[in-house]
Amino acid sequence: MMKVKVLSQDDQSTLIEYQNKAGAPCRVYVPSDMVTGEIVSRETVDKGAPYGLPFEVELPTIGPQQIVDELHKAGIWCYADLQAKDRSLIRIGTNLIGRAVWDAARKLEGNND
Repeated sequence: MMKVKVLSQDDQSTLIEYQNKAGAPCRVYVPSDMVTGEIVSRETVDKGAPYGLPFEVELPTIGPQQIVDELHKAGIWCYADLQAKDRSLIRIGTNLIGRAVWDAARKLEGNND
């Protein structure tokens, strides 16, 4: 048996969140009659229907060249540039990761807006 967090529940199914063996949060739907308070058997969790998009299927690897290109576009070529423009790193990281996640989500949902 394991402790879970109940996120939503109706007569048929319950969306739960739990920590996997690596400590990462996971969400699955399980039959509501298999949930007692916030306790569910490991077997029920293992057989649960995954919740969310399988981002790992579509997320590309962001390679060193993409990072270098973005640094150069931002005018960061050396340590002094980095010191002067350190806030640019937040924008670069957000843009690289955000673009990859949005593209993956659109592809997984079949939405090519």
